[in-house]
Amino acid sequence: ARTGELDRVYEATFRDHPSSICILRMRDLTFVTANPAFERASGRSVSDLVGRRPDEIGLIDPADAATLLGEVAALDEGQLRDFITRIRYLLPDGSEAFARMAVGLTDLNGERHVIASFTDASAAARQELALGRRDAILQTIGAAAQLFLQADRWEDAIDEVLRMLGQGAAVSRAHVFENVALPGGERGSTNRFEWCAPGVEPQIGNPATIDQAFDPSQDEWRASLSRGEPWSVNVADLPAATRDEFGAQGIVSLLDMPIFAGKEWWGSIGFDDCEHEREWTSAEIDVLRVAAGTLGAAIRRQQTERSLRETEELYRTLVEQIPAVVYVNVIGEDYIPLYTSPGIEPLLGITPEDFMTRRMWFELVHPDDRDRVNAEDERTERTLEPFSIEYRMRRPDGEVVWVLDQAEVVRDENGEPRFWSGVMFDITSLKRAEEDLARALEIEREASARLRSLDELKNTFLQAVSHDLRTPLTTLLGSALTLEREDVELEPEVQLDLVRRIAGNARKLLRLVTDLLDLDRLSQGLLEPQRATVDLAEVVRNVVAESEAVADREVTVDATVTTVAIDVPKVERIVENLLVNAARHTPRHAHIWIRVQPGNGGAIVAVEDDGPGLLPEDRERVFGAFERGVNAATHAPGSGIGLTLVARFAELHGGRAWAEEREGGGASFLVWLPSGSDVPPQEALFAPG
Repeated sequence: ARTGELDRVYEATFRDHPSSICILRMRDLTFVTANPAFERASGRSVSDLVGRRPDEIGLIDPADAATLLGEVAALDEGQLRDFITRIRYLLPDGSEAFARMAVGLTDLNGERHVIASFTDASAAARQELALGRRDAILQTIGAAAQLFLQADRWEDAIDEVLRMLGQGAAVSRAHVFENVALPGGERGSTNRFEWCAPGVEPQIGNPATIDQAFDPSQDEWRASLSRGEPWSVNVADLPAATRDEFGAQGIVSLLDMPIFAGKEWWGSIGFDDCEHEREWTSAEIDVLRVAAGTLGAAIRRQQTERSLRETEELYRTLVEQIPAVVYVNVIGEDYIPLYTSPGIEPLLGITPEDFMTRRMWFELVHPDDRDRVNAEDERTERTLEPFSIEYRMRRPDGEVVWVLDQAEVVRDENGEPRFWSGVMFDITSLKRAEEDLARALEIEREASARLRSLDELKNTFLQAVSHDLRTPLTTLLGSALTLEREDVELEPEVQLDLVRRIAGNARKLLRLVTDLLDLDRLSQGLLEPQRATVDLAEVVRNVVAESEAVADREVTVDATVTTVAIDVPKVERIVENLLVNAARHTPRHAHIWIRVQPGNGGAIVAVEDDGPGLLPEDRERVFGAFERGVNAATHAPGSGIGLTLVARFAELHGGRAWAEEREGGGASFLVWLPSGSDVPPQEALFAPG
């Protein structure tokens, strides 16, 4: 009966667990079952899954399926105990999702099975992609600034810039539209430059993109760009006429960033996705806004023909728009800075003047990274190859930031090296995101370990409880069958003895079931102490007097009147479990002491014996569920949760339980209970007798 109840508990746990869990037969990797959470996540019912392989029904991406099969084979051969991997899977509507999967082995009915739990990783995968695109775009912006500065005309560099931005943003097209005045004074736009990914049809020659008047249906779009705000839309959400126009160009989703040359709205730089609808993250929009600003600054620089001083100031405005540090250094082994942009102050908390005057770069590099950075600096100074490295810097206030430092040698018209031109990007948030992903992976590993531990705990539990269930049940059944026989006449004394045996063993079963239920309620935080102010000494005396566990043992009670506010039934269970523990694990001739006295703002209860005692390494372990001391007999009775309940009931009161060596030999189990006020537990000043 108890096993059936446990089966129902495990069945309910599997059914109602919020994680997606499935079980596959190892020999053919076909589904055996799956819980409702798995059905919801995969969009497939158990009846559609059972008896079929994941790759057979198109659930797992073919490339990921091959990898997964190899890892499962390694698991079956014993090369792995378990593993965690990330897979792509397809929903019935054809959309793609990601999941992190923890996989282990289990035995069911004598046959090996794979048990797997899934956690939705789609958001994490999208975040990784967004972080990668943001990082790629940031690097592109620095390179674009240098290309614009080195080119005589911004038009000479724009094709390369669009290519880098398009690839970094992972789009199908990147293009630049310029606002133009059409005949009759009407305003419109024209497609000036375009980059297309392989296989994407160019639109640079499409009449629908050249010298077209602004469509009145796109007034909101035009107004947004003219205010300096980006415009992002999925084509399916547009009005029918506009939707058809963009659909003819193969566009599914697009983002337009306004380009301002000075204060004038010059045009836009746009990004088309011809494969998927896309939700642009704020981080991507922010860095593309900087890209548009950089292009606008380059256009503005070319538009103006000013003095060298004005051109230098415009250069400073250009580089200072970049969310990074732009610097120029002299070529040579000695670090001599010529220019450092104001971006150094928000990054490192020092002014550009201090940074250059005091030549602080070397001293601000983190000590743990200094040798590596210096070695790369010396190598590139010697070879004049591009300098690119990630490292940490320590601000004067002690805060550590991560930077991506990239620099190239600028040469004159004869190819002679003139100076280093570099950019430092703050990549601290990117590094933190990487750490967050690593922590998430560790959490998943721990979840897999907990799943394996739960299976081991189930086996341990069944082994521990089976004896305590079987013995009283056997006695109950034997006594009941004897009483049931009509062909045997029993003396009244014999009948009474059998009834007492039935009652005694029923009480044992009740105590075991009560302990298990209380342990479960405590684990779920469902129990609260129902306190009453009583004399703890009187409570302890009553428990000793009524305890069957020590009825035939030599017990000494030394109890001082101690008034505390406690949950009396729970404390009675503490005392009874300690007495049962002492009786079970000591010889019958061993003496047992139980003491009660005030102490440390509460009360101390001690149950001691002069038995074999506990090893030091067991004094904490025995309070764990289903744990026994190293010296405990393997046939010793008990479910292994009595001391666990002692500790948990003590914690429920705000107290604690612990074990010590008894002075003179034996074991001493102590419980400290607060008087009822919020007094933290302390080491009890209690001298064992």
